[in-house]
Amino acid sequence: MHHLIVLLTLLRCAYAGGVPSVDLGSFVAEVVDDQVVCSWMTTEEKLQGHFYIQQSENGYLWETIGRVEAKGPAQSKQYYHFSHVGNHRLPYYRLVFQSLSGLQDILATEKVDFYAHIQFHTAELDRETGVFHLGYLIDKNKRLLIRLYDKIGQQVYTDHLPSGSAGTYAYDLNLRRLGRGSFLLVVTQEEYNLNVAEYRFTY
Repeated sequence: MHHLIVLLTLLRCAYAGGVPSVDLGSFVAEVVDDQVVCSWMTTEEKLQGHFYIQQSENGYLWETIGRVEAKGPAQSKQYYHFSHVGNHRLPYYRLVFQSLSGLQDILATEKVDFYAHIQFHTAELDRETGVFHLGYLIDKNKRLLIRLYDKIGQQVYTDHLPSGSAGTYAYDLNLRRLGRGSFLLVVTQEEYNLNVAEYRFTY
């Protein structure tokens, strides 16, 4: 009986580590607004079964958060998606296929980037009008704050920056009411109170 169990275990490992039961074309996990959307495509499904979507803090310990029924067996492209409210403390996502017989294949692992990335393409001070023109590109729909600090590190100004879907935006900051001096401009992602960009200038 012991030898039979060992043989079955070896066969199971050989199957799971040998020819995959699903040929995966792509797997993407990305932030869309406040949701994490997992999308994947298969090019061939050899067995009937279902997909598990798993989540992890460190990429080692996994928790199943979703199940999607597979469309196979099929030898053509099949498309799937799964979405849920994301948690930036759990950035790792894994896709697993399990056949009706219980055999599992780990198909793909992705790490999600929850943080906004901002790039200044315009940062110009009009000294005649005292207006600082800021143009920027943001890659995610996140709420942003602009903060201004004087040379001793005291916050002298704060406001919400225009944002929405990923794209290009502009913001004008009137410095006349603040007086002249050296400033540090900091852009913060409001959701996590995380600084994502900064710029120093003197007026």
